[in-house]
Amino acid sequence: PLRITTPGKRPVVLPFSKTGSPFTFGAMIPNERRVIHLSLAAESDLQTESVGEGVARRLKVSLKEPS
Repeated sequence: PLRITTPGKRPVVLPFSKTGSPFTFGAMIPNERRVIHLSLAAESDLQTESVGEGVARRLKVSLKEPS
């Protein structure tokens, strides 16, 4: 699993397997989503996407589609 620390020093463990299904976090504040987006940007085989609206906005992590 990947471990990320958010701006509020709250650790987030990403229980995502690079061979598995997409993982969607529960609702989180924009700063927390941004930290995870930025932390995973260097992972060439993963993509992140914010889904939903308002207070129900979530972060989805999945494998990139092969080009």
